Amino acid sequence: MTESKPKLSFIVPSLTGGGAERSMANLANELGDFGFPVDFLVLQKGGEFEKLLNDKVRLISLNVSRALTAPGPIGQYLDQETPYAIFSALEHMNVAVYRAWRGNRKKTKFVPTIRNHISRESETGGLLKKIELKWAGIAYRKATQVVAVSEGVARDAETTLGLPSGLVKVIYNPVINQNLLDLAQQKPQHSWLLQKEIPVILGVGRLNPQKDWPTLIKACVLVRATRPIRLLILGEGDLRGELEKQIAEANAGDWINLPGFCQNPFAEMANCTLFVLSSQFEGLPGVLIQALACGCPVVSTDCPSGPSEILQGGRLGRLVSVGDEKALAEAILSTLNSPFPVEKEVLMPFESKFSAKRYLEVIGLSV
Repeated sequence: MTESKPKLSFIVPSLTGGGAERSMANLANELGDFGFPVDFLVLQKGGEFEKLLNDKVRLISLNVSRALTAPGPIGQYLDQETPYAIFSALEHMNVAVYRAWRGNRKKTKFVPTIRNHISRESETGGLLKKIELKWAGIAYRKATQVVAVSEGVARDAETTLGLPSGLVKVIYNPVINQNLLDLAQQKPQHSWLLQKEIPVILGVGRLNPQKDWPTLIKACVLVRATRPIRLLILGEGDLRGELEKQIAEANAGDWINLPGFCQNPFAEMANCTLFVLSSQFEGLPGVLIQALACGCPVVSTDCPSGPSEILQGGRLGRLVSVGDEKALAEAILSTLNSPFPVEKEVLMPFESKFSAKRYLEVIGLSV
């Protein structure tokens, strides 16, 4: 008789398409495929990426609107299901799970994950964010184990929150799976990507200050003075109006386009000429890994943290200083003229199966 495997649980606010949510869904799917019973908890159902979960993962709604009110339902779930381990993502959810778990529910291993720079979040956030991060520091020190998505994120968390050495393990996000590769083979949505005569530069991400789209636009204006290009930025956010104004002032509306959220950015990545990440900071930029997996040459800012780790210090793609449009323009031109070959074998640490096995190791299990 085959011994049954222990239940594993995951919790995120929702499956609305963010990088953290997508990577947690990938991880849950892989562990389900390994034969573990897997539950995936969200505050409320209805996210457009719930369909990413395969039929081996049970989706559960806590039926609350905010993480602040989630500890009660999380505690009830832990009492009823007693999973072997629960993995959480994003500071407010990490704190909510800790508040539910800290009492008499420690039969379940608590493994929160850190996905961005704590120091930068503290600098840019208000009072509520600082309170949240203080609670997060308490939660991490009490956790069974903490996982950070990059070396840079791990070291920053240790320094900023005073976490003990050895508590934080680095496991790269489970970004690459067969679903991504299959989606990359589909026809791109934007007409520019069906026309190969003019190079298309692609950026993907929320339209927010962290991604520093103004610097990418300025850099592409400089490049456009030298050769024809087009720029597509896929995503939505609060800065749309400001970016549209910047594009209009540069008289670039005929070759820069902000088409909004894209259901399948991987087909666009597979068909663009060059992918550019212009961020001021990241945890581990999944879009950079996804672009490489889709066979696309890349250029990135050398922001904290992740790009240098992913691109092996510039061996797999050019790195430039944050906020430097001239350096970014030069890197774009150089890569258009002489693209780095995409070495897909070096992407193995970012594959879902590889990452899932590492997560099992953290909680003392194996396939």
